[in-house]
Amino acid sequence: MVQMRDGVENRGHVVISSWLDEPDQPGPIQLPSSEECLTYARRDYREVFESDLLLVDTLDTNDRGGREVEVGMAFMAQIPFWVVGPRRNVFHYLAHEHFPSWEEALDRLRV
Repeated sequence: MVQMRDGVENRGHVVISSWLDEPDQPGPIQLPSSEECLTYARRDYREVFESDLLLVDTLDTNDRGGREVEVGMAFMAQIPFWVVGPRRNVFHYLAHEHFPSWEEALDRLRV
């Protein structure tokens, strides 16, 4: 995802998704402490509502579900969102744009 962020920024956009700077955890997903979870949730909530556009990557899968909550927040706040990858649930059909690949999404950002 860091490469995708770089691609978006190289097209003149600002990416505020600070979670991209967190180190990857090898192996099964383990939630941090309750306090850290609350801190991350508040940060991510704030960043969604500060956005002009939410780009949702569905090319990979995980059990956390955070991206789906973020899609719901963006939809309710009338923040446009794009899905990059397969539509994995009915709400992905509400996306303003859908792209099978990042290459196509990044091409669209050039406009």
